Amino acid sequence: MRPCLADDFAPVGPGGDGTQPPPGYATPFRGSAYGMLPGPPQKPTDPVRPASWPGVAPAPLSDAPAYQPPIAYPPQYGQPSPYAGTQIIARVGGEIVLSAELLTGLDDVMKNYKDNVSQKKYEEQRKQVAQEVMAAIGDMAAHSNDPNPLAGVEPQHLALVRSLLRQHIETKLIYNDARHTIPSEAWDHVEESLTKMFDESELKTLLKRADVQSRQELDQKLRSMGSSLESEKRAFSQRALAFQWMSQESKIDDEVAPQEMLNWYQSHLSEFEKPARARWEELMVRFTKYPSKDAAYAAIARLGDDVVLRGVPLAQVAKAQSDGPTASTGGLRDWTSKGCLVADQIDRALFGLPLGQLSPILESNSGFHIIRVVEREDVTRKPFAAVQDDIKNKIRKERTNRKLQEYVAKLQKAVPVWTIFDDPNLPAGQLIQRSAASN
Repeated sequence: MRPCLADDFAPVGPGGDGTQPPPGYATPFRGSAYGMLPGPPQKPTDPVRPASWPGVAPAPLSDAPAYQPPIAYPPQYGQPSPYAGTQIIARVGGEIVLSAELLTGLDDVMKNYKDNVSQKKYEEQRKQVAQEVMAAIGDMAAHSNDPNPLAGVEPQHLALVRSLLRQHIETKLIYNDARHTIPSEAWDHVEESLTKMFDESELKTLLKRADVQSRQELDQKLRSMGSSLESEKRAFSQRALAFQWMSQESKIDDEVAPQEMLNWYQSHLSEFEKPARARWEELMVRFTKYPSKDAAYAAIARLGDDVVLRGVPLAQVAKAQSDGPTASTGGLRDWTSKGCLVADQIDRALFGLPLGQLSPILESNSGFHIIRVVEREDVTRKPFAAVQDDIKNKIRKERTNRKLQEYVAKLQKAVPVWTIFDDPNLPAGQLIQRSAASN
């Protein structure tokens, strides 16, 4: 496999249909800001070599114009410029990360979520995340020529880009380490295995998700979003190999001593505790329904008198006169954990009142309340003997994560990494120079 080049994402022809460009058509410049691919540049009147380029530069012509970063030319032959998804958002050594790559690998990023919900719920959430990623790509494309290209991007989209980009950078770092460590004579076998994995698993998922029947239809749909089938295959291969290599590099000692498990248990007691909780009934009047606080207080007092002095069941009073959220069902509130309520007075009463006793009138930000605790459970804690296996797995996971972080940190020191978040105003010329210097 070869590194991902910007040329891989350039249009195959003026119309994108594979036809050759007309005479004089120039290949788009690869170094424009954030991967923007402008149309053919105009030939300068005099050849000028920027003084910032590496090496010994000849003395500039006295009348030569000052060097400027490439500008955006009008779209050529019906092709949009810049192309959605082709913005360079990171460089890892000699490789680039394009914005369209953020769409690849969402299943890996969302794996923990996928393992805890139904397939239908997962697909709905994945679709929403994918839409947000595409919105982020669109934002970056729309503002790629701005002085600060990230200033016009929605903050939540920036946060999503940061998270996904971090995953992609780690993948490329690990993949590159594997690629340069695996003997060349074994690489053909590795590529063959990765291709087989893609065809047998990922391809079926992509076809189903895109709702198409053939590879050609899938490729067309991916290209409409700034990607391609080849790009997806390359990204999958990098992720798969990186995962296998990461597992190998982050192997740890599986043995966990009993004392280490006990120490871990004692320092994480809250993780094994079930907080105190209570079920309760409520009568309430809202401030917004009365002309004054005094009027609201008089109203809640009447509700309490109905229960205490007149013997009317609390549920009946709640249905008839309470403003609480569960008034229609008799004012009964479900299990509430200690410390979960915003109203501190009510929270203290829930875990201080005797069972079955009406509280005094309590005040919250929204109104007055009278409550009665129906049932209560104290704090419970799982014993050490019941959670030893869980603790052992947690310790192993911590060891693995720690070793993985050390491994990735070592790679980051050896391989220069740049992202758009490091310096969003970096001109393309400097970006090329920095990349060349890092290779």
